[in-house]
Amino acid sequence: MPVALTRHFRKAAALKRAGAEYVIATEEQDIVKEVSRLTGGKGARVIFDAVEAPGFARLIASAAIDGMVLVYGVLSKELNALPAIDTLRRRLTIRGFAVPGALEDEAKLAAIKS
Repeated sequence: MPVALTRHFRKAAALKRAGAEYVIATEEQDIVKEVSRLTGGKGARVIFDAVEAPGFARLIASAAIDGMVLVYGVLSKELNALPAIDTLRRRLTIRGFAVPGALEDEAKLAAIKS
């Protein structure tokens, strides 16, 4: 189930038109509680993060056991610490993805296209 996060609900309609089934407004709702509610307490299996802001710890806390967090951008200029305890307890895989690197590697580019 696609869930989009945005700071305020004023973007909710556009995110739903783009395919989000649910929208969580991070400035108005508790991410961890909402993700838990939407997943029946299991947490998010896959998280895509383009911001990598201080809210990153809340994303980690909302992840499922054996989940994956894919960081593909750093829109925030704030330094961020990895929440190691939650990461280890959830046995998370955290991967970085950069478009330029993928586009330069023919095998990776083929995998993205498939």
